[in-house]
Amino acid sequence: MSSRMSSSLLVAGLAFGQATLDVEWRAPIGELEERVDHRGCVCPDGTTVVTFSNGAYSLVDREGRLIAHRIRRHDLAGSLASTCDKEGRVYLRSDPATVHVLRISGAELVSERTFQMPGLPFRFVLVGDTLWVLGAANLRPSGRPAYVRLFRTTGEFVRAPDLPLPRLAGKSPVAVFANGALLFHPMRQQVIYIPANPFRFFCFDFDGRLVEARDAVGTRHENADFRGVTAQAVHWSAVDWVRNAVCLPDGRVAVQVIKGNRPGGNVSFLELYDSALNLIQRDIPIPFDLGYMLGADHQGDLRFGNFRVMGASIVKVRLR
Repeated sequence: MSSRMSSSLLVAGLAFGQATLDVEWRAPIGELEERVDHRGCVCPDGTTVVTFSNGAYSLVDREGRLIAHRIRRHDLAGSLASTCDKEGRVYLRSDPATVHVLRISGAELVSERTFQMPGLPFRFVLVGDTLWVLGAANLRPSGRPAYVRLFRTTGEFVRAPDLPLPRLAGKSPVAVFANGALLFHPMRQQVIYIPANPFRFFCFDFDGRLVEARDAVGTRHENADFRGVTAQAVHWSAVDWVRNAVCLPDGRVAVQVIKGNRPGGNVSFLELYDSALNLIQRDIPIPFDLGYMLGADHQGDLRFGNFRVMGASIVKVRLR
């Protein structure tokens, strides 16, 4: 049973306005095992699907009711990326290199088919019958830390667009340089990749051609140098972590960024951009108890996941 809330988190904005994050409900999903990674996506009907690296999954409906709780499937272990298509089918990549196409039936994820996908993906985006994949790359020989690849939903490889990312000297931690977000922007008819370093929008057409690359001029670090590893293109802006990004129905883009060099440890913020990718508002603080942004429903209401070991929950948040 979800817990209803009416709290409004008023946050400071730029000179032209302020934004509020209104918590609509919280859906507790119980305690978690330690050291279990998670992936989450939001289906068009508002169902939130959360999968865990140990093969368990939880389902929460649009009203915050817990449909399924930590149901274990060994064939789903090692989940790395997930998304939901317009018919409500879930695409989930698990070990070893298998993509599961699953249908939600009551409290069950029912398998429809599988196909193989090599590499280390951590973001999926579906555009028509094309599955866009953002993954962590082996730095050698290219020296570039991430890749974007296009596949048909049948598993057929289509192409790998060239990413103009900075080459990195030596071995670098993927957690710092390759993390980022991937989203489909219906108004722009583009797929947008937003890495943490450089903190930029890379905009692709449906064929995978890069049509625009522009700085995300929000709060960021200048001349990035994290944990002793430096990008050669030091003048590009960066943040510590782009946790996720979503496109809202009105064309705005919401990006969750994390900065880890502030007093008290990691601090999470939401940054808002208009449909032209101009900055609207920056440094909107995301309270610790909201956790990570999982996605948004068709009305633009956000879903967050707070995955603390002693008590995890899914949170519906309305951005005003």
